[in-house]
Formats: sequence, structure tokens, C-alpha cells
Amino acid sequence: MTDLEPVPMNTSQIRHLEDARELWGRYDFLASLQETFRGAMGWKKVGPAEDLTSYWTDPVTGKKHMGSLGRRSPETEKTKADFDAGVVAAEADAFAVLGHPINLGSPKQLQEILFGERGLPPTKKIKTGYTTDAEALQSLFAQTEDPLLAELLRWRDVSKLRQTVTGLLASVADDGRIHTTFNQIVAATGRLSSQDPNLQNIPIRTDEGRRIRSGFVVGPGYEALLTADYSQIEMRLMAHLSEDEGLIEAFRSGEDLHSYVASRVFGVPTDEVTPEQRRKIKAMSYGLALSLIHISEPTRLLSNSYAVFCLNKNTKTT
Repeated sequence: MTDLEPVPMNTSQIRHLEDARELWGRYDFLASLQETFRGAMGWKKVGPAEDLTSYWTDPVTGKKHMGSLGRRSPETEKTKADFDAGVVAAEADAFAVLGHPINLGSPKQLQEILFGERGLPPTKKIKTGYTTDAEALQSLFAQTEDPLLAELLRWRDVSKLRQTVTGLLASVADDGRIHTTFNQIVAATGRLSSQDPNLQNIPIRTDEGRRIRSGFVVGPGYEALLTADYSQIEMRLMAHLSEDEGLIEAFRSGEDLHSYVASRVFGVPTDEVTPEQRRKIKAMSYGLALSLIHISEPTRLLSNSYAVFCLNKNTKTT
């Protein structure tokens, strides 16, 4: 074996090498600084050091990992039984409207029935035909009020609830409690996510969702279950970064932001804003904040909001 001879480097290569060395030095400094802050704040690493999926967690999240949720077994079992019956009833009602049975969970069969047999307006074109996802069918039902769509959407809702309860029951550990896993590095928004089971997808605004939630109980030695959430953090960031006078005034007034905006867009007093009007404005606002404005209704509301806020602002300043 012969010794390797050094390869001559030109000026450009030398400069890049020096830049790389400088960047590595900065990284080494930041890494050591990061370790110092993590130690000072009590953060701990989850998973083995060589595991690329390991991550750092703060003390609060760590304690939540150690915790669990209890559940009332008889009530939850009864809830599941009722949802089972609801799925069967919704399926039977759909078959009655249609006149024959089909697999309601089959996109291919739904396409043949909805857009072929019933002649409904086609939805968004996809590789396998036309989409039959929840958003598309809800929009289609709003246009046509087709009775089969009503039963199909009801069947999907109850099926999803049944799946949620089934997953919760299957997740009960030997101690009779549910131990979920919180993730810090999964959600694109940076928020915590929950899995095995997902405790964040249980509805809160419906009677069925509240019924599921009523099955959770406080553990020994504790007094209550606490629910915490950011207070419209995306909208507060938008108000700060845009320096929009209307948004800033809405937060400073102490009024509910979405009701405040809805009252001005729909031209009604704040205390007369309906839940549906507030819901539409909330969808528009967060759609704007998260770059999700692509469907017709929020787009129209966005135009109305622009007219109310921006044009009024221009009128005042001219």
C-alpha cells in the first residue's frame, strides 16, 4: 500500500474549508450552550443517546408522561354499546334511502352511487375518480341536501365516535388507567400531540363528545382534571407582527376575538353574534393565519372582512 499524497487545493476550496471550520466552531459553542440551558431548566433526554428518535423534554411534559387518566368502565362500555347501535341504525337508514345495501366505507362504491346512480355534482377530481372525503361530502350535502348524504355523514360521525371509544378501552393498562404519549416534535405547529391513544381528538362541543369525556375520572390524591390551551396564540402573533389596529384593539378590549370580528363583518352587535357566525369567522381567521384559505366561504368572508376593516381604516385616515 502506498502513502496517499496530499491533494493541492485552490483558493476557493481553502476559503470554503475555512468557512466550514468557523461554522463548526460556532456549532460546537452553541451545542455546549444548549447543554447548559437544558441542565439549568431541568430538561431531560427521552430515549438512548444513540437513538436518533430521542428528544429532550421539559419537566412539565415529563410529569405528564408519568401521569395517567382513569376511566369509569361501566359508563364507557355503555357509551360504546350505544355507538355500536348508532352505527347499525345509521347504516340501515342509508340502505333504506338507497334501496339496497352497499359498503359505506368503500370510496369506489360511494363514487358509483353518488355520482353515477344518483347523479350528484362531481367533487374534486383525484386519481381514483372523485373524492369522497368528509369535507367534500359536507360541501356536497350543503349544495344538494341529498338524503343519502345526510345518512352517510351521520354514519361516519357515529363510526368515528365508536372508533374513539374502542381505542380508549383498548388502551386501558393493568392499573385500570390510560397512559398516553405526548410528542413535542410531531405536529408542524409546534404544539404537543398525543398518541396511543390520541386524547386530543375527543369532541368537546357535542353531547356525544361530552359523554365520552365524562368517563374520565380524577386519580387518587387529586381533586380535578385540568384542561389548558393557548388563548388564540396565532391571532395574537398576527396582531403583534402586523401591528393591525383592529386586531390589537380586539384583544385590548377583552372581548372574544371571533365575536368582535364577526360583529363587524356581519354588522350586528357583539352580544347578538350567533355561534354559527362566530364559527365561520374563526375558520376564516385561522385559515388566514395558517395559509389555509382555499375554499369559497372563508374567501368570501375574507373579502368582507377586508372591506370592513381595511376600507374603514383608509376612510378614517384620508
